[in-house]
Amino acid sequence: DKALGEIYMILTASNVDCGPVSDSLKLIINSAPYIFINEGATICGNEQFVTDGFATNYAALSWSSQGDGTFENSNQIIATYFPGSQDIQNGSVQLCLTAVAFDGCEDLSECLTLTLNPSAFANAGIYQPICEDGSLQLSGQAEDFDTVLWETFGDGTFNNLNALNAIYTPGLNDITNNQFSLQLTAYSSTSCGDAISQTTISILKNPAANAGSDQVICETGFAQLNGSMENTNEVLWESDGDGSFDDNSSATTTYYPGEADIANGTVNLCLNAFADGSCQDVQDCMVINIEYAPTANAGLDDVICETESYQLNGVAENLASVLWETNGDGTFDDPSNPTSVY
Repeated sequence: DKALGEIYMILTASNVDCGPVSDSLKLIINSAPYIFINEGATICGNEQFVTDGFATNYAALSWSSQGDGTFENSNQIIATYFPGSQDIQNGSVQLCLTAVAFDGCEDLSECLTLTLNPSAFANAGIYQPICEDGSLQLSGQAEDFDTVLWETFGDGTFNNLNALNAIYTPGLNDITNNQFSLQLTAYSSTSCGDAISQTTISILKNPAANAGSDQVICETGFAQLNGSMENTNEVLWESDGDGSFDDNSSATTTYYPGEADIANGTVNLCLNAFADGSCQDVQDCMVINIEYAPTANAGLDDVICETESYQLNGVAENLASVLWETNGDGTFDDPSNPTSVY
């Protein structure tokens, strides 16, 4: 019967008085579906999986996943499965092939377990700029790896090439180029691929400040400041006295001494250069020495006889030298002495 695929069955009814009556039916015998697929397979999580197998006695075929991947040609024995992110995270997924039976038979499903080995993962990280005289504390990340390796495209050095948290010290070329690039490679712990990640870090130059040379000014004068700076856009003059600046945020400015400055005879002025990022602010100072203005008092007007000499009693302060002069044609016994005789 099964080999024929269909049979006819005849029912005959009869009694003593009447002749026999017959009726027949056709019975189709469909074969049950059959499926053969491998029980499992292993691939890398970033790969696609091509199914294989054998099926007979079906009206239709359909592949399905218990994960979040997708099939291509899911109604054929040989289909392609693309694992989803959840499949990869879980490490495996069940794939089932269903054969839709002909009438009278039950559908049949067979499943396989697809194991997904993770590929290595690497993240070199993102970093803030560092100062030219500093080092960089790395914080790389890696997963599913045996070893990691840091490499540089510059000329700096690592304290440990195989540590995710290595320290990198820039070289001279790195500093000259104002940046350097690093590469982190994670070598896979499975047969799946290694991972590479790169990052670029900027280098900031240290600021420099030069307040200029010390100066000497008169108590009635002012100091013209000609400071200079490098690698900064922000400076600030400061005084330890009570004077004032025309513009204390400009490297070139004017300082007017205060009463305490003059009384002390000196004042310290400092030019601060403010750094960017992780660099350190710098300061350079200069000294302004303040001299008192000289004073001269020749004495009161007086009268003498033509036959006499005149004793001068001049007084001078805050002086380096004095000099007596006349609009006449007489002479001084010592014109550089305040108490000279004329």
